[in-house]
Order: sequence, then C-alpha cells, then structure tokens
Amino acid sequence: MPASSFRPPYESTDRRTSRNAFTLIELLVVIAIIAILVALLLPVLSRAKTRAKSLNCQSNLKQLGMANFMYVNERGNTIPYKSGNNLWMENLIDYNVTVSKARFCPVAPYSPNPATHMGSATTAWVWADTPLELITHIPLWAGSYTFNGWMYHGDFAGDNRPPDTNAFLNDGDINFPSQTPVFSDGYWLDVWPQESDPPGRNLLAGGPVVAISTITIARHGAGPQPGYANWPPGAKLPAAINVAFCDDHVSLVPLEQLWTLYWHKNWNTPSSRPP
Repeated sequence: MPASSFRPPYESTDRRTSRNAFTLIELLVVIAIIAILVALLLPVLSRAKTRAKSLNCQSNLKQLGMANFMYVNERGNTIPYKSGNNLWMENLIDYNVTVSKARFCPVAPYSPNPATHMGSATTAWVWADTPLELITHIPLWAGSYTFNGWMYHGDFAGDNRPPDTNAFLNDGDINFPSQTPVFSDGYWLDVWPQESDPPGRNLLAGGPVVAISTITIARHGAGPQPGYANWPPGAKLPAAINVAFCDDHVSLVPLEQLWTLYWHKNWNTPSSRPP
C-alpha cells in the first residue's frame, strides 16, 4: 500500500466525531430558540385555556336559560319568589334535574371552606342552611350564576329589594327577549339592576347585593387581575361576564355595556354609565 494512501484509523474517527458534534455556541443558540418559542406559545395556550373556560360557562348558562324558558312556557308565569330555601335553583332543579350539573362556572368553583356565603369573581356563592349532595357533599343551593330578580313573579319587595312594579310576570311582559338577561355570572344568587346603579369599586369581590354591582365582576374577558380590586370611579370597566338572554342565546358582555341591556320591564337605558 502506498504511504500516501495510509490514514490511521484514529485520525478518521476523530475527524468524523468533530464534524458531527454540536459546539457550545450552537447548543446555546438552540436553547435560546426553544426558550423564545416557549415564551411565544405560553400566552397563546393561556388564552386558549381561558377561552375554553368561558365556553364551558356559556354552555352552563345555556342550560339554565333553557330550563327557565321551558318552565315559564309550561307554567304560564315566571318563577315565584320566596325568601326561604325555595329559590329559583330549587324550582329549576325540581323541574329539570340537569340544572344541578350546570351550577358552577369553571372560573368560580365551589370552595369547601368559604369565609362568607358570598361568592366572588373566582368563587361560588353558598345559600345559608343548604342541604348537601349525597355523593359530592357540595351544598345543593350553591352556584356561580345570578338570576335576574326582575324575572321573579313579583312578591319580592321588602328589605333592600325594590318594588315589584317592573317585574316580568310572564313572557308577554318581555318586549326585547334578545336583550333581556335571565342569568349571568355573579357573586350572589339574584340581582335587581336599576338604571342609576353604579358599578362596584371592587371588581373581584363585587359591590352591594341587589344592585348591578353584584354582577360587575371581572370573571371573563381579561379575567381576574389583582389591580381590579380597587377600580377608580368613572374609569372604563375592564373584563366581561357571560349572560343568558330570554331568547335562549348566550353572549360574553363587557362590564361597561351591562347598562345597555333591558333588565326590567320598563328599563330606560341611561345616556351614560353611572360612575
């Protein structure tokens, strides 16, 4: 064999290994690219997860709205109001048992050790002295959704509730079904919005019960944010809630637009949102 054609085996192996291995700089570049891709994907995945929860919430409200629609059409009048355990929820669960499976928004689940019976943007409300479900041990009269109190069949005046003059007593009283809410996200079981009601300052815990501040909570849209706990008066409201309407459609409604809906029989939309 000619001397010029001889190549030691170890020399060939070293050169092949050198050609196939990553240098430190190349490895760092790959790691940096992966880090950038992860940083780009995380917000997308977070938004997708938030969107999925909102859609789940809308599905729940769709079931509640349909149950109420069938109840009113079959009975010929809206749900009666009673201050004891006979709430809208008991009426609808007795009428349609699937309502019990659609009580909680995934953003605001039941907390087993609530500090208060009131809910929040991220927790469900619990009615006092409520029975427990046999299997889950979750209170039966608990939920993440709020009933439009003007949909009760009157007889609710008293305490901090308004006169029942503007109540929807039957479906004939509902002139704008596609703009009239029946259920929505909220931190308490029912609400009686009025045109002059201001929003709550705390968009995580909500404001006074009965007023529209019961449902001006940052649950969807931008979602709960720490800065929403003390929102400046008059500032444009962030976030949104899901609302089920009397025509059985469900929409994500920005908090700023809640005053444009027809909450009671003689609603007169204010020219500007109360500060």
